[in-house]
Amino acid sequence: METGEAQPIREIVIVGGGTAGWMTAAAAGRFLTTPQRRVRLIESEAIGTVGVGEGTIPPMSEFNQMLGIAEPDFMAATKATYKLGIDFVGWGAKDERYFHPFGHIGSSLDGVAFHQLWLKHRKNPSIGPLAAYSLSALAAFNNRFAPPAPPEPGSPVSPLSYAFHLDASLYATMLREFAEARGVERIEGRIVEVLRDGDSGQVTAVVLDDGRKVEGQ
Repeated sequence: METGEAQPIREIVIVGGGTAGWMTAAAAGRFLTTPQRRVRLIESEAIGTVGVGEGTIPPMSEFNQMLGIAEPDFMAATKATYKLGIDFVGWGAKDERYFHPFGHIGSSLDGVAFHQLWLKHRKNPSIGPLAAYSLSALAAFNNRFAPPAPPEPGSPVSPLSYAFHLDASLYATMLREFAEARGVERIEGRIVEVLRDGDSGQVTAVVLDDGRKVEGQ
């Protein structure tokens, strides 16, 4: 470090498993593992994870594509269903609701955002609710879904955006298999101490309940 040159990272330690931990491990396994760099994940079966359904937002599809996971395989492994938006029941008042659709709503006009145009004319009964201008919202209201069409000028299906509702524990299991197949090492144990550098304060290692010290560098 005295030369001013950055030292390469050789040891990456991920603390905790579950969906978040194994998503991190899967990405690290896909892009960061090399013969000179090791990725390890620490989790404890004694702590476990919450095995409940989990809602996602559209970037989840992009994440799976980045890893190279085919959507049909992902859907089958996690028992996922498609999700077109988020419905907030009791929004503002007990008898109100707000549906937040994924994807674009309307189209801008001469540089003016669509929602600004809608706000200006919303008192006109013929304008309708904002969600009426969202393909995802209309599909959800009518219990319909189809994969988005390839981008085509003027195609009404191209802007359809979606996410998933899935079993989080099954997704973590799928990602663990994916990560371990790409060199990520899983360490079973419960962390009881965190060691820091006396000068910088940065974490240098964690100590497990059986005395093992796992270093990152």
